[in-house]
Amino acid sequence: MKRLLTGITLLALLCTMAGCTKSRPQAPPRETVPSGATMEVTMSHSFRWEDFLPQEELGMCHFHPFGENTFVYSPKPDGTHIFGIWSQESGEFVRRDYKEQGDFTQLSGIYDMGDTVQVLLRQVINQPLSMTYLRYTFDAQMNELSVEDVTAQYPSEWWIENTAMDAQGNRFHAVVGEGIFCEKPDGTLSPVEDTEGNEDVYRGRDGSVYAILDRRTLKKLHADTLKAEKIPVELPKYELNCGYLMRGNTQYDVLCYTDEFLYGMNLTDGSMTEILNWQESDVVGDMDKRQLYLLPDGRALFTIYETLSNYILTPRTQAEVESMTLISMADMSSIGSSSWFDKMVSKFNRQSKNSRIVTKSYFDSDAPDFGVEALKKDLLDGIIPDILASTPDYHTFSEKGMFEDLSVWMENDPDFHEEDYFMNFFEALEYKGRLECMGFGFGVNTYMAKTEFLDGSQRLTLSDYANLTLPEGMELLSAANKESAFHDLMYTQLAEFVDYETASCSFDSEEFVSLLAFFSDFPEKAAVRDDYAYRENRALLYPTQIYSLQNFHGTAQCWFDNADVTLTGTPIGGRGNGGVFAAYGLITVSSASQHKEEIWKFIKFCLCEENQLMNEFSIPVNRNALVKAMEQDQQPVGELDKTWYTIGDEQIEITPATAEEAEKLLTYLEGVALSTGLDDTTIQNIVEEETAKCFAGDCTAEDAAKIIQGRVSLYLAEQY
Repeated sequence: MKRLLTGITLLALLCTMAGCTKSRPQAPPRETVPSGATMEVTMSHSFRWEDFLPQEELGMCHFHPFGENTFVYSPKPDGTHIFGIWSQESGEFVRRDYKEQGDFTQLSGIYDMGDTVQVLLRQVINQPLSMTYLRYTFDAQMNELSVEDVTAQYPSEWWIENTAMDAQGNRFHAVVGEGIFCEKPDGTLSPVEDTEGNEDVYRGRDGSVYAILDRRTLKKLHADTLKAEKIPVELPKYELNCGYLMRGNTQYDVLCYTDEFLYGMNLTDGSMTEILNWQESDVVGDMDKRQLYLLPDGRALFTIYETLSNYILTPRTQAEVESMTLISMADMSSIGSSSWFDKMVSKFNRQSKNSRIVTKSYFDSDAPDFGVEALKKDLLDGIIPDILASTPDYHTFSEKGMFEDLSVWMENDPDFHEEDYFMNFFEALEYKGRLECMGFGFGVNTYMAKTEFLDGSQRLTLSDYANLTLPEGMELLSAANKESAFHDLMYTQLAEFVDYETASCSFDSEEFVSLLAFFSDFPEKAAVRDDYAYRENRALLYPTQIYSLQNFHGTAQCWFDNADVTLTGTPIGGRGNGGVFAAYGLITVSSASQHKEEIWKFIKFCLCEENQLMNEFSIPVNRNALVKAMEQDQQPVGELDKTWYTIGDEQIEITPATAEEAEKLLTYLEGVALSTGLDDTTIQNIVEEETAKCFAGDCTAEDAAKIIQGRVSLYLAEQY
């Protein structure tokens, strides 16, 4: 069940630009570096990815060795349970289907008996709660030799989650909440010391049974002493996390994975072997990697929980790698990120025949800046990738002619139709008449207010807000102090006071001075948050970021108790309705890249309706995708898909949105003209330092504005 906590969400962009309109004359092309992108990327331990037995329409699979073959168990959502034997040599799959009995059936364990295989199933009836354990025996042709009800062999309260059998016929059962129990061949049951029952148990290649607790602790189980021997394992570390353990196979005692690599471990000498690079094998995101079975021939069978999909991963040959065009991409996010963009890279690579995008991550959890300076240094040293998935000091590098103008590709592509997209979003990302930064989704930073108090307007100046006739006791913002109120408004529109084309700024303008003076009247310290202020007319403007119709509706339902609301803003410079785009998935393309056509294919791939719909926490740039997403948000959902917001001590179940709300949101999106703030940290720091002095009473608003004007002017003159 989803539980989303509402609140102010203002996400900082990695790239930000002053907005421009299409009618503005295009700046002349910049001088570019002729040598092409220079970042070198390589591929190692890369696996090809293809569906596993797609014609069988399997659910999520469990794999287990059975002689020279693989035993496959697959439960399907319709209650069908598939047992099968797959030959890795011939690819033949022999299956048997069973219909679920009781309320639900789960797998407890699989035993390789040599010429036969046994499967222990747990069948559950909910009311009254009871469990039945059935042990099926099959031969190599999937003939059912026997089915035995073994329920009486175990205590009635037992929930056997995992079970495995050692070479001597001792069965080890991981019983939830009870620990691991050893069942001897004579049927006696005894607890194994120092176990919890939450372990994953499996038979190792030495014939012993091993247990993995919390994916970090490995134990060897002994039937003779009924003890669990802890095996010391040094887990590899990658970025923020150590590795995780999973079942071994015929080649390795235990497998271990990080976000980057799959390793095989030999417990005898402690050696660790790199087997598979997830990123270069198109396996990225927050997919649980425990369901992987390594075949003796070097291939791997792999199941993804989140999609219930099964795949065969096959090592790429050196010839295959050398025949591919490698497109380099530098990124500041962690390898293995679960972001929509990372999934798009993976999906594009899987369907691309002759090229692939290879990521070099600069993320460094040990560096104070997490690796930003390392990326900047490489860029300044001329180590340029084809694609930058994050761009520190965007304006500096843009001035060097580093980035491609993607609006030219839009205009010259007969298959790109402007009416299919929110072109005002792309226009808001332009810098000096060039679209160098491409975004694939957005939220909108805005204010929400009860319509009855806005005098029918959606775009009021701060003076207009101050002159509204409000009920006695109603504040403009709830629990806001000087710095936070100023920050929420100004850092989304700071670029409106900077003109990069003329390297000038207007922080000494009457408008900016009035802004400082306005926020100077706010209290120095924020009050305790008043969750019900907006419902009960004690505050007017609720700062928020809207990223879907459901989010828009849910915010209104939770914070305003379903009152009629309006999205409103304070348009600095008079452009647009005051809403500000916060772009997600921003990339830039090297103007020197030799692979621009393939990169443009990737960009269009990310912008297509199907893939735009996959981005759950962002408004699609593709109009058709947004319409479909809005239609979905107006439909009732099942019990497990309900969304809840929290206000005070209440949990609010969010109802479906309405068609009227969809029309209201769409109309508002059409009027947004600005993109989030300014990714020029130097200017941000100057403004923050000087406004803090003003808000502390050390200088007037006019004096602070003059100092900011002077410092920023000097900075612009030096840089641009």
